[in-house]
Amino acid sequence: GMAKAYQGCIGMTLITHECEVVDRWDINNGNINEIKKIKIKGGGGTSFNPVAKWINENIPRNKAVIWLTDGYGDEIKEKTNYPIIWVVTKDGSDELMKDRKQDIIVWLKKTYNE
Repeated sequence: GMAKAYQGCIGMTLITHECEVVDRWDINNGNINEIKKIKIKGGGGTSFNPVAKWINENIPRNKAVIWLTDGYGDEIKEKTNYPIIWVVTKDGSDELMKDRKQDIIVWLKKTYNE
């Protein structure tokens, strides 16, 4: 949806992770066929710090992060120079986000399969 709607206007990097970055895809110019080929792996424990550090080092001009999560993991101690929008599953936790006043938390009301 977003990649197609903003063709040529926006570049996104999709990152999957657990305690480190597992995969990375660059999504640009509505490359729908490439997006459809993406296979998401993972589903174990979560550490946000190594990923925040990876973003700082590899995408230094990053404007924002949209984190899709159940919210369970460690608190981010790495300095972030970008806003984070947390999209949290309906049964997730916002405990690690409570002190991050600059961030936005969005709660999912239901999951895709419901």
